[in-house]
Amino acid sequence: MIHPYSDRIAAAQTLLFVPGDRPDRFAKAASSGADLGCPTI
Repeated sequence: MIHPYSDRIAAAQTLLFVPGDRPDRFAKAASSGADLGCPTI
């Protein structure tokens, strides 16, 4: 099965890794302009 977002993930040029235990940073990451935000654990 192919993930429904696989094309979007493959096309991403900028990735932003955000600490998953810091929800206060999620909004800032979402407004950063990065193509894809990746929460880390």
